Amino acid sequence: PPSFSLPFTPGLGDDDVARALEVLAAAGYSARANTRGVMVDVGADQKAQALTSLQRSGVEVLDMDVWR
Repeated sequence: PPSFSLPFTPGLGDDDVARALEVLAAAGYSARANTRGVMVDVGADQKAQALTSLQRSGVEVLDMDVWR
């Protein structure tokens, strides 16, 4: 499936990335840390759901890149 990257702004720590990975895993998404933040593997129809999971858990997403 396509992936999208959730870059975190400089200054946010490893705890923020770890929390995002935790939330996404609990919601059933395959995600991993990368050099800019978190990479999430989702279908095209699941991007918004993944973002909503993060937002509801208090993880602020400031930017997003979609990769195909």
